[in-house]
Amino acid sequence: MLTSLIEESTAALSRRFLLTALVPSALLVGLLGVVTAVSWWSWHDAFAAWGRLSTVSQGVLSVAVVLAGMLVATLAVRGSTELVRLYEGYWTSRPGQWLARVGGDHHRARLAALAASRDPGAYRRIHLGYPLPTQPEQVMPTALGNVLRNAELHPRDRYGIDAVLVWPRLYPLLPERMAGAVAAARTELDSLLVISALSLAFAVAAGVDVLAAAGPAWLFTACFGAGVAVSRLAYGSATRAAVVYAQQLKVAFDVYRAALLKELGIPAPADPEAERRTWQGLAMLWYRNLPGATEEPPPPTTAKPGRGAPLGRVALALAALAWIAGTVALALR
Repeated sequence: MLTSLIEESTAALSRRFLLTALVPSALLVGLLGVVTAVSWWSWHDAFAAWGRLSTVSQGVLSVAVVLAGMLVATLAVRGSTELVRLYEGYWTSRPGQWLARVGGDHHRARLAALAASRDPGAYRRIHLGYPLPTQPEQVMPTALGNVLRNAELHPRDRYGIDAVLVWPRLYPLLPERMAGAVAAARTELDSLLVISALSLAFAVAAGVDVLAAAGPAWLFTACFGAGVAVSRLAYGSATRAAVVYAQQLKVAFDVYRAALLKELGIPAPADPEAERRTWQGLAMLWYRNLPGATEEPPPPTTAKPGRGAPLGRVALALAALAWIAGTVALALR
Protein backbone atom coordinates (compact mmCIF):
# COMPACT_ATOMS: atom_id res chain seq x y z
CA MET A 1 0.00 0.00 0.00
CA LEU A 2 2.79 2.41 0.95
CA THR A 3 4.70 1.68 -2.24
CA SER A 4 1.66 2.37 -4.39
CA LEU A 5 1.04 5.65 -2.58
CA ILE A 6 4.63 6.71 -3.16
CA GLU A 7 4.37 5.82 -6.84
CA GLU A 8 1.16 7.84 -7.18
CA SER A 9 2.76 10.78 -5.38
CA THR A 10 5.89 10.80 -7.54
CA ALA A 11 3.79 10.31 -10.70
CA ALA A 12 1.78 13.41 -9.82
CA LEU A 13 5.00 15.33 -9.23
CA SER A 14 6.32 14.14 -12.58
CA ARG A 15 3.20 15.46 -14.26
CA ARG A 16 3.66 18.78 -12.50
CA PHE A 17 7.27 18.89 -13.66
CA LEU A 18 6.18 18.17 -17.23
CA LEU A 19 3.78 21.10 -17.06
CA THR A 20 6.50 23.28 -15.56
CA ALA A 21 8.86 22.33 -18.39
CA LEU A 22 6.16 22.64 -21.06
CA VAL A 23 5.52 26.35 -20.48
CA PRO A 24 9.14 27.51 -20.95
CA SER A 25 9.62 25.02 -23.80
CA ALA A 26 6.61 26.27 -25.73
CA LEU A 27 7.64 29.85 -24.98
CA LEU A 28 11.13 29.09 -26.29
CA VAL A 29 9.79 27.70 -29.56
CA GLY A 30 7.33 30.57 -29.99
CA LEU A 31 9.90 33.25 -29.30
CA LEU A 32 12.37 31.67 -31.70
CA GLY A 33 9.69 31.78 -34.36
CA VAL A 34 9.06 35.47 -33.68
CA VAL A 35 12.79 36.26 -33.66
CA THR A 36 13.25 34.42 -36.96
CA ALA A 37 10.39 36.32 -38.58
CA VAL A 38 11.61 39.69 -37.33
CA SER A 39 15.24 38.94 -38.26
CA TRP A 40 14.52 37.98 -41.85
CA TRP A 41 11.63 40.42 -42.35
CA SER A 42 10.53 43.62 -40.68
CA TRP A 43 8.02 43.76 -37.85
CA HIS A 44 5.47 45.19 -40.26
CA ASP A 45 5.98 42.46 -42.87
CA ALA A 46 5.94 39.69 -40.26
CA PHE A 47 2.67 40.84 -38.68
CA ALA A 48 1.16 41.47 -42.11
CA ALA A 49 2.03 37.93 -43.17
CA TRP A 50 0.47 36.56 -39.98
CA GLY A 51 -2.66 38.59 -40.59
CA ARG A 52 -3.02 37.25 -44.13
CA LEU A 53 -3.15 33.68 -42.83
CA SER A 54 -6.54 32.09 -42.39
CA THR A 55 -7.84 31.26 -38.94
CA VAL A 56 -7.20 27.57 -39.60
CA SER A 57 -3.58 28.23 -40.61
CA GLN A 58 -3.01 30.36 -37.53
CA GLY A 59 -4.48 27.60 -35.38
CA VAL A 60 -2.29 24.97 -37.03
CA LEU A 61 0.83 27.06 -36.43
CA SER A 62 -0.16 27.62 -32.80
CA VAL A 63 -0.71 23.89 -32.27
CA ALA A 64 2.65 23.19 -33.95
CA VAL A 65 4.35 25.51 -31.47
CA VAL A 66 2.69 23.71 -28.55
CA LEU A 67 3.61 20.28 -29.94
CA ALA A 68 7.19 21.38 -30.50
CA GLY A 69 7.23 22.70 -26.94
CA MET A 70 5.90 19.36 -25.67
CA LEU A 71 8.67 17.55 -27.53
CA VAL A 72 11.35 19.80 -26.07
CA ALA A 73 9.80 19.48 -22.58
CA THR A 74 9.68 15.69 -22.83
CA LEU A 75 13.31 15.51 -23.90
CA ALA A 76 14.24 17.85 -21.06
CA VAL A 77 12.39 15.71 -18.52
CA ARG A 78 13.98 12.50 -19.76
CA GLY A 79 17.41 14.07 -19.66
CA SER A 80 17.00 15.73 -16.27
CA THR A 81 19.52 13.43 -14.54
CA GLU A 82 22.18 14.16 -17.14
CA LEU A 83 21.33 17.86 -16.92
CA VAL A 84 21.84 17.85 -13.16
CA ARG A 85 25.21 16.13 -13.58
CA LEU A 86 26.22 18.71 -16.17
CA TYR A 87 25.36 21.57 -13.82
CA GLU A 88 27.15 19.77 -10.96
CA GLY A 89 30.39 19.88 -12.93
CA TYR A 90 30.90 16.38 -14.33
CA TRP A 91 32.77 17.60 -17.41
CA THR A 92 34.93 15.10 -19.26
CA SER A 93 35.96 16.96 -22.41
CA ARG A 94 39.39 18.57 -22.55
CA PRO A 95 38.03 22.15 -22.38
CA GLY A 96 35.71 21.02 -19.60
CA GLN A 97 38.60 19.60 -17.63
CA TRP A 98 40.45 22.88 -17.96
CA LEU A 99 37.41 24.82 -16.79
CA ALA A 100 37.05 22.30 -14.00
CA ARG A 101 40.49 23.02 -12.63
CA VAL A 102 39.68 26.72 -12.45
CA GLY A 103 36.35 26.16 -10.72
CA GLY A 104 37.70 23.50 -8.39
CA ASP A 105 40.50 25.80 -7.26
CA HIS A 106 38.00 28.63 -6.82
CA HIS A 107 35.68 26.63 -4.58
CA ARG A 108 38.52 25.06 -2.59
CA ALA A 109 39.79 28.56 -1.87
CA ARG A 110 36.30 29.61 -0.78
CA LEU A 111 36.01 26.57 1.48
CA ALA A 112 39.39 27.30 3.06
CA ALA A 113 38.39 30.92 3.65
CA LEU A 114 35.11 29.86 5.27
CA ALA A 115 36.91 27.34 7.48
CA ALA A 116 39.36 30.01 8.64
CA SER A 117 36.66 32.63 9.20
CA ARG A 118 35.51 33.55 12.68
CA ASP A 119 32.09 34.50 11.39
CA PRO A 120 29.47 32.15 12.95
CA GLY A 121 27.63 32.08 9.63
CA ALA A 122 30.66 30.64 7.86
CA TYR A 123 30.20 27.17 9.31
CA ARG A 124 26.53 27.20 8.34
CA ARG A 125 27.55 27.86 4.75
CA ILE A 126 29.91 24.89 4.91
CA HIS A 127 27.23 22.72 6.51
CA LEU A 128 24.75 23.55 3.75
CA GLY A 129 26.93 23.87 0.68
CA TYR A 130 30.40 22.29 0.90
CA PRO A 131 32.23 19.12 1.89
CA LEU A 132 34.07 19.28 5.19
CA PRO A 133 37.21 21.46 5.21
CA THR A 134 39.22 18.26 5.75
CA GLN A 135 37.94 16.92 2.39
CA PRO A 136 39.23 19.38 -0.24
CA GLU A 137 39.54 16.53 -2.74
CA GLN A 138 35.74 16.18 -2.67
CA VAL A 139 35.07 19.77 -3.75
CA MET A 140 33.05 20.07 -6.96
CA PRO A 141 33.49 22.70 -9.69
CA THR A 142 30.14 24.45 -9.20
CA ALA A 143 28.07 25.73 -6.32
CA LEU A 144 25.27 23.31 -7.19
CA GLY A 145 27.69 20.42 -7.34
CA ASN A 146 29.05 21.21 -3.89
CA VAL A 147 25.58 21.37 -2.36
CA LEU A 148 24.72 17.92 -3.70
CA ARG A 149 28.14 16.51 -2.82
CA ASN A 150 27.57 17.78 0.72
CA ALA A 151 24.37 15.70 0.91
CA GLU A 152 26.10 12.65 -0.55
CA LEU A 153 28.94 12.75 1.97
CA HIS A 154 26.73 13.39 5.02
CA PRO A 155 25.68 9.75 5.65
CA ARG A 156 29.16 8.41 4.89
CA ASP A 157 30.91 10.81 7.26
CA ARG A 158 28.50 10.21 10.13
CA TYR A 159 27.39 6.59 9.78
CA GLY A 160 29.68 4.95 7.24
CA ILE A 161 26.81 4.76 4.71
CA ASP A 162 27.51 4.82 0.99
CA ALA A 163 24.57 7.01 -0.06
CA VAL A 164 24.63 5.88 -3.69
CA LEU A 165 24.32 2.21 -2.72
CA VAL A 166 21.87 2.62 0.15
CA TRP A 167 19.47 5.28 -1.18
CA PRO A 168 17.58 3.01 -3.65
CA ARG A 169 16.98 0.58 -0.79
CA LEU A 170 16.01 3.26 1.72
CA TYR A 171 13.66 5.34 -0.41
CA PRO A 172 10.85 2.71 -0.67
CA LEU A 173 10.73 2.57 3.14
CA LEU A 174 10.17 6.29 3.63
CA PRO A 175 6.74 7.37 4.88
CA GLU A 176 4.50 8.86 2.22
CA ARG A 177 4.88 12.40 3.52
CA MET A 178 8.69 12.19 3.60
CA ALA A 179 8.90 10.56 0.17
CA GLY A 180 6.63 13.25 -1.23
CA ALA A 181 8.79 16.00 0.26
CA VAL A 182 11.94 14.52 -1.28
CA ALA A 183 10.27 14.13 -4.67
CA ALA A 184 8.86 17.67 -4.56
CA ALA A 185 12.27 19.14 -3.73
CA ARG A 186 13.90 17.22 -6.57
CA THR A 187 11.14 18.28 -8.97
CA GLU A 188 11.71 21.94 -8.16
CA LEU A 189 15.45 21.53 -8.68
CA ASP A 190 15.00 19.79 -12.04
CA SER A 191 12.44 22.34 -13.22
CA LEU A 192 14.70 25.30 -12.52
CA LEU A 193 17.63 23.65 -14.27
CA VAL A 194 15.45 23.00 -17.31
CA ILE A 195 14.48 26.67 -17.38
CA SER A 196 18.14 27.65 -17.08
CA ALA A 197 19.21 25.33 -19.90
CA LEU A 198 16.34 26.36 -22.18
CA SER A 199 17.05 30.04 -21.60
CA LEU A 200 20.69 29.58 -22.50
CA ALA A 201 19.69 27.58 -25.57
CA PHE A 202 17.36 30.40 -26.59
CA ALA A 203 20.13 32.97 -26.17
CA VAL A 204 22.45 31.00 -28.45
CA ALA A 205 19.84 30.00 -31.05
CA ALA A 206 18.26 33.45 -31.26
CA GLY A 207 21.66 35.16 -31.39
CA VAL A 208 22.84 32.92 -34.23
CA ASP A 209 19.53 33.46 -36.04
CA VAL A 210 19.82 37.24 -35.84
CA LEU A 211 23.44 37.19 -36.96
CA ALA A 212 22.67 34.88 -39.88
CA ALA A 213 19.87 37.17 -41.03
CA ALA A 214 21.97 40.30 -40.44
CA GLY A 215 19.17 41.53 -38.20
CA PRO A 216 19.22 44.64 -36.05
CA ALA A 217 21.82 44.88 -33.31
CA TRP A 218 19.22 45.76 -30.70
CA LEU A 219 17.39 42.48 -31.36
CA PHE A 220 20.58 40.47 -30.93
CA THR A 221 21.35 42.30 -27.69
CA ALA A 222 17.82 41.86 -26.34
CA CYS A 223 17.54 38.14 -27.17
CA PHE A 224 21.03 37.13 -26.12
CA GLY A 225 21.15 39.31 -23.02
CA ALA A 226 17.69 38.30 -21.80
CA GLY A 227 18.35 34.60 -22.40
CA VAL A 228 21.64 34.63 -20.49
CA ALA A 229 20.17 36.71 -17.64
CA VAL A 230 17.20 34.37 -17.19
CA SER A 231 19.52 31.35 -17.36
CA ARG A 232 21.75 32.78 -14.63
CA LEU A 233 18.80 33.68 -12.40
CA ALA A 234 17.29 30.21 -12.82
CA TYR A 235 20.62 28.59 -11.96
CA GLY A 236 20.87 30.65 -8.77
CA SER A 237 17.34 29.61 -7.82
CA ALA A 238 18.20 25.98 -8.62
CA THR A 239 21.19 26.14 -6.28
CA ARG A 240 18.93 27.37 -3.48
CA ALA A 241 16.42 24.62 -4.30
CA ALA A 242 19.26 22.10 -4.16
CA VAL A 243 19.94 23.14 -0.55
CA VAL A 244 16.36 22.17 0.36
CA TYR A 245 16.65 18.88 -1.53
CA ALA A 246 20.00 18.10 0.12
CA GLN A 247 18.57 18.71 3.59
CA GLN A 248 15.68 16.35 2.83
CA LEU A 249 18.16 13.64 1.87
CA LYS A 250 20.14 14.17 5.06
CA VAL A 251 17.00 13.91 7.18
CA ALA A 252 15.99 10.70 5.41
CA PHE A 253 19.28 9.03 6.34
CA ASP A 254 19.34 10.48 9.85
CA VAL A 255 15.82 9.39 10.76
CA TYR A 256 15.01 6.29 8.71
CA ARG A 257 18.25 4.35 8.30
CA ALA A 258 17.29 2.14 11.26
CA ALA A 259 14.11 1.14 9.39
CA LEU A 260 16.24 -0.30 6.59
CA LEU A 261 18.33 -2.33 9.03
CA LYS A 262 15.11 -3.66 10.57
CA GLU A 263 13.75 -4.68 7.17
CA LEU A 264 17.04 -6.46 6.46
CA GLY A 265 16.73 -8.37 9.72
CA ILE A 266 19.85 -6.79 11.22
CA PRO A 267 19.79 -5.92 14.94
CA ALA A 268 20.24 -2.28 15.87
CA PRO A 269 23.95 -1.53 16.41
CA ALA A 270 24.98 -1.01 20.01
CA ASP A 271 27.07 2.11 19.40
CA PRO A 272 28.18 4.45 16.59
CA GLU A 273 31.31 2.45 15.82
CA ALA A 274 29.30 -0.75 15.54
CA GLU A 275 26.89 1.03 13.21
CA ARG A 276 29.73 2.12 10.96
CA ARG A 277 30.99 -1.47 10.77
CA THR A 278 27.48 -2.66 9.94
CA TRP A 279 27.00 -0.25 7.06
CA GLN A 280 30.52 -0.85 5.79
CA GLY A 281 29.86 -4.60 5.77
CA LEU A 282 26.61 -4.10 3.89
CA ALA A 283 28.38 -1.89 1.35
CA MET A 284 30.95 -4.59 0.72
CA LEU A 285 28.17 -7.17 0.37
CA TRP A 286 26.18 -5.11 -2.13
CA TYR A 287 29.16 -3.72 -4.00
CA ARG A 288 31.53 -6.71 -4.09
CA ASN A 289 29.41 -9.63 -2.89
CA LEU A 290 31.60 -10.11 0.18
CA PRO A 291 29.29 -11.31 2.99
CA GLY A 292 30.33 -10.13 6.43
CA ALA A 293 33.10 -7.87 5.17
CA THR A 294 34.02 -5.16 7.64
CA GLU A 295 36.73 -3.35 5.71
CA GLU A 296 36.26 0.20 4.55
CA PRO A 297 33.56 0.58 1.90
CA PRO A 298 34.48 1.40 -1.68
CA PRO A 299 34.68 5.04 -2.70
CA PRO A 300 31.39 6.64 -3.74
CA THR A 301 30.17 5.02 -6.95
CA THR A 302 29.52 8.34 -8.67
CA ALA A 303 31.99 9.31 -11.34
CA LYS A 304 35.01 11.22 -10.19
CA PRO A 305 34.11 14.87 -10.56
CA GLY A 306 35.85 17.11 -12.93
CA ARG A 307 37.26 20.28 -11.54
CA GLY A 308 35.62 23.19 -13.24
CA ALA A 309 34.76 26.84 -13.30
CA PRO A 310 31.66 28.18 -11.56
CA LEU A 311 28.96 27.56 -14.12
CA GLY A 312 27.30 30.95 -13.79
CA ARG A 313 30.55 32.88 -14.21
CA VAL A 314 31.62 30.80 -17.21
CA ALA A 315 28.24 31.34 -18.87
CA LEU A 316 28.37 35.08 -18.23
CA ALA A 317 31.92 35.33 -19.59
CA LEU A 318 31.05 33.42 -22.76
CA ALA A 319 27.86 35.44 -23.12
CA ALA A 320 29.75 38.71 -22.84
CA LEU A 321 32.27 37.65 -25.48
CA ALA A 322 29.52 36.49 -27.84
CA TRP A 323 27.52 39.65 -27.28
CA ILE A 324 30.52 41.85 -28.08
CA ALA A 325 31.35 39.85 -31.20
CA GLY A 326 27.76 39.87 -32.40
CA THR A 327 27.28 43.57 -31.80
CA VAL A 328 30.51 44.44 -33.62
CA ALA A 329 29.56 42.19 -36.55
CA LEU A 330 26.15 43.81 -36.86
CA ALA A 331 27.58 47.32 -36.53
CA LEU A 332 30.11 46.69 -39.33
CA ARG A 333 27.76 44.98 -41.78
